[in-house]
Amino acid sequence: MRPSSKLIESETVCEYNNKETSDKTQTAALFFENFDLFFQKSTLIASTPSINLYNSHLFVFGGYPVRGVSVYLGPMLRAWQEGQFTDICDCGKTEYIYTCGGSLTSGTVGWRHSYCPDCKKHYNHKKPGSVGVYFKSADNLMSGYSNIKKMKHLVEIPLEYKYGKVIEHNLKAIYSEVLIIEPVETLTMETIVATLKETE
Repeated sequence: MRPSSKLIESETVCEYNNKETSDKTQTAALFFENFDLFFQKSTLIASTPSINLYNSHLFVFGGYPVRGVSVYLGPMLRAWQEGQFTDICDCGKTEYIYTCGGSLTSGTVGWRHSYCPDCKKHYNHKKPGSVGVYFKSADNLMSGYSNIKKMKHLVEIPLEYKYGKVIEHNLKAIYSEVLIIEPVETLTMETIVATLKETE
Protein backbone atom coordinates (compact mmCIF):
# COMPACT_ATOMS: atom_id res chain seq x y z
CA MET A 1 0.00 0.00 0.00
CA ARG A 2 1.38 3.36 -1.00
CA PRO A 3 1.65 6.02 1.73
CA SER A 4 -0.69 9.00 1.32
CA SER A 5 1.64 11.44 3.00
CA LYS A 6 4.98 11.82 4.71
CA LEU A 7 5.87 13.69 7.89
CA ILE A 8 8.78 16.06 8.36
CA GLU A 9 9.83 17.97 11.44
CA SER A 10 10.83 21.62 11.37
CA GLU A 11 11.81 24.03 14.10
CA THR A 12 11.60 27.77 14.51
CA VAL A 13 12.90 29.97 17.30
CA CYS A 14 11.33 33.22 18.37
CA GLU A 15 11.99 35.68 21.18
CA TYR A 16 9.65 35.48 24.14
CA ASN A 17 8.11 38.86 24.87
CA ASN A 18 6.57 39.67 28.22
CA LYS A 19 3.08 41.09 27.95
CA GLU A 20 3.52 43.89 30.43
CA THR A 21 0.08 45.29 31.21
CA SER A 22 1.25 48.33 33.14
CA ASP A 23 3.08 51.20 31.50
CA LYS A 24 6.80 51.72 31.94
CA THR A 25 6.35 54.55 34.44
CA GLN A 26 4.22 52.35 36.70
CA THR A 27 6.66 49.44 36.29
CA ALA A 28 9.58 51.66 37.30
CA ALA A 29 7.68 53.09 40.28
CA LEU A 30 6.84 49.61 41.58
CA PHE A 31 10.39 48.39 41.17
CA PHE A 32 12.09 51.29 42.94
CA GLU A 33 9.46 51.42 45.70
CA ASN A 34 10.39 47.80 46.44
CA PHE A 35 14.11 48.05 45.65
CA ASP A 36 15.21 46.66 49.03
CA LEU A 37 12.75 43.76 48.69
CA PHE A 38 14.25 42.78 45.33
CA PHE A 39 17.74 42.77 46.83
CA GLN A 40 16.60 40.69 49.81
CA LYS A 41 14.92 38.15 47.53
CA SER A 42 17.69 37.96 44.92
CA THR A 43 18.42 34.27 45.68
CA LEU A 44 14.74 33.36 45.27
CA ILE A 45 14.59 35.40 42.05
CA ALA A 46 17.67 33.65 40.64
CA SER A 47 16.12 30.24 41.30
CA THR A 48 12.74 31.15 39.76
CA PRO A 49 13.18 31.28 35.96
CA SER A 50 9.93 33.13 35.31
CA ILE A 51 11.15 36.02 37.50
CA ASN A 52 14.88 35.67 36.82
CA LEU A 53 14.29 36.05 33.06
CA TYR A 54 11.71 38.81 33.40
CA ASN A 55 12.41 41.66 31.00
CA SER A 56 11.08 44.85 32.53
CA HIS A 57 12.72 47.01 29.80
CA LEU A 58 13.98 49.26 32.61
CA PHE A 59 17.60 48.12 32.46
CA VAL A 60 18.70 49.11 28.95
CA PHE A 61 22.26 49.96 27.96
CA GLY A 62 23.55 51.09 24.58
CA GLY A 63 22.76 53.56 21.87
CA TYR A 64 23.36 54.67 18.33
CA PRO A 65 24.06 52.99 15.93
CA VAL A 66 22.99 49.67 17.55
CA ARG A 67 20.03 48.68 19.64
CA GLY A 68 20.48 48.71 23.37
CA VAL A 69 20.84 45.57 25.47
CA SER A 70 17.89 45.01 27.78
CA VAL A 71 19.11 43.15 30.86
CA TYR A 72 16.77 40.71 32.62
CA LEU A 73 15.81 41.21 36.25
CA GLY A 74 17.87 38.37 37.79
CA PRO A 75 21.14 39.12 35.99
CA MET A 76 20.77 42.84 36.77
CA LEU A 77 20.36 42.21 40.49
CA ARG A 78 23.33 39.83 40.54
CA ALA A 79 25.52 42.33 38.68
CA TRP A 80 24.68 45.06 41.17
CA GLN A 81 25.49 42.76 44.09
CA GLU A 82 28.83 41.97 42.48
CA GLY A 83 29.65 45.68 42.22
CA GLN A 84 28.93 46.11 38.51
CA PHE A 85 26.87 49.07 37.24
CA THR A 86 27.46 50.89 40.53
CA ASP A 87 29.04 54.16 41.58
CA ILE A 88 29.42 56.34 44.67
CA CYS A 89 26.44 58.57 45.31
CA ASP A 90 26.76 62.20 46.44
CA CYS A 91 25.71 60.99 49.90
CA GLY A 92 28.70 58.61 50.01
CA LYS A 93 26.63 55.43 49.64
CA THR A 94 26.26 53.15 46.61
CA GLU A 95 24.14 54.20 43.68
CA TYR A 96 22.95 51.65 41.13
CA ILE A 97 23.07 52.51 37.43
CA TYR A 98 20.03 51.05 35.70
CA THR A 99 20.14 52.58 32.22
CA CYS A 100 22.64 54.43 30.08
CA GLY A 101 22.44 55.55 26.47
CA GLY A 102 23.83 57.87 23.87
CA SER A 103 26.18 57.45 20.94
CA LEU A 104 28.58 54.53 20.76
CA THR A 105 30.46 56.22 17.92
CA SER A 106 31.09 59.66 19.42
CA GLY A 107 30.87 58.62 23.05
CA THR A 108 28.27 61.29 23.78
CA VAL A 109 26.24 60.38 26.85
CA GLY A 110 22.54 61.11 26.45
CA TRP A 111 21.55 59.75 29.86
CA ARG A 112 22.98 57.68 32.68
CA HIS A 113 20.25 57.10 35.24
CA SER A 114 21.04 55.72 38.67
CA TYR A 115 19.19 55.19 41.91
CA CYS A 116 20.40 55.50 45.49
CA PRO A 117 18.32 53.47 47.98
CA ASP A 118 19.74 55.53 50.87
CA CYS A 119 18.79 58.91 49.37
CA LYS A 120 15.71 57.45 47.70
CA LYS A 121 16.63 59.63 44.73
CA HIS A 122 17.34 59.18 41.03
CA TYR A 123 20.33 60.81 39.38
CA ASN A 124 21.47 61.50 35.83
CA HIS A 125 25.25 61.80 35.98
CA LYS A 126 26.50 61.87 32.38
CA LYS A 127 29.97 60.39 32.79
CA PRO A 128 32.06 60.60 29.59
CA GLY A 129 32.76 57.21 28.02
CA SER A 130 30.15 55.39 30.08
CA VAL A 131 27.90 54.46 27.12
CA GLY A 132 30.41 52.07 25.55
CA VAL A 133 31.54 50.65 28.90
CA TYR A 134 28.05 49.81 30.10
CA PHE A 135 26.92 48.54 26.71
CA LYS A 136 29.82 46.07 26.62
CA SER A 137 29.20 45.01 30.22
CA ALA A 138 25.48 44.49 29.58
CA ASP A 139 26.20 42.51 26.43
CA ASN A 140 28.62 40.26 28.34
CA LEU A 141 26.15 39.94 31.19
CA MET A 142 23.39 38.70 28.90
CA SER A 143 25.60 36.28 27.01
CA GLY A 144 24.24 32.77 27.48
CA TYR A 145 20.84 33.87 28.76
CA SER A 146 17.85 32.80 26.71
CA ASN A 147 14.35 34.10 27.07
CA ILE A 148 13.21 32.38 23.91
CA LYS A 149 10.92 29.56 22.97
CA LYS A 150 11.37 26.87 20.34
CA MET A 151 8.44 25.88 18.18
CA LYS A 152 8.67 22.33 16.91
CA HIS A 153 6.36 21.68 14.00
CA LEU A 154 5.28 18.29 12.72
CA VAL A 155 4.31 18.88 9.11
CA GLU A 156 2.40 16.59 6.77
CA ILE A 157 3.16 16.57 3.06
CA PRO A 158 0.26 15.10 1.06
CA LEU A 159 1.52 12.74 -1.65
CA GLU A 160 0.01 12.05 -5.03
CA TYR A 161 1.17 9.45 -7.53
CA LYS A 162 1.10 10.10 -11.26
CA TYR A 163 2.78 8.05 -13.92
CA GLY A 164 4.72 6.15 -11.29
CA LYS A 165 6.14 9.34 -9.73
CA VAL A 166 5.41 11.02 -6.43
CA ILE A 167 4.14 14.58 -6.54
CA GLU A 168 4.46 16.52 -3.26
CA HIS A 169 1.78 19.11 -2.61
CA ASN A 170 1.66 22.05 -0.21
CA LEU A 171 2.74 21.54 3.38
CA LYS A 172 -0.03 21.13 5.92
CA ALA A 173 0.84 21.50 9.59
CA ILE A 174 -0.87 18.83 11.70
CA TYR A 175 0.12 20.23 15.04
CA SER A 176 2.80 22.31 16.73
CA GLU A 177 4.54 21.48 19.97
CA VAL A 178 5.85 24.37 22.02
CA LEU A 179 9.19 23.72 23.70
CA ILE A 180 10.17 26.51 26.05
CA ILE A 181 13.88 26.44 26.91
CA GLU A 182 13.22 27.97 30.30
CA PRO A 183 9.81 27.76 32.01
CA VAL A 184 9.10 31.41 31.32
CA GLU A 185 5.71 32.76 32.25
CA THR A 186 4.04 36.00 31.31
CA LEU A 187 4.37 38.19 34.38
CA THR A 188 3.89 41.80 35.33
CA MET A 189 5.83 43.83 37.86
CA GLU A 190 2.73 43.82 40.06
CA THR A 191 2.64 40.01 40.04
CA ILE A 192 6.34 39.74 40.85
CA VAL A 193 6.15 42.19 43.77
CA ALA A 194 3.11 40.36 45.17
CA THR A 195 4.88 37.00 44.83
CA LEU A 196 8.00 38.23 46.63
CA LYS A 197 5.95 39.77 49.45
CA GLU A 198 4.11 36.49 49.97
CA THR A 199 7.43 34.82 50.84
CA GLU A 200 8.29 37.25 53.63
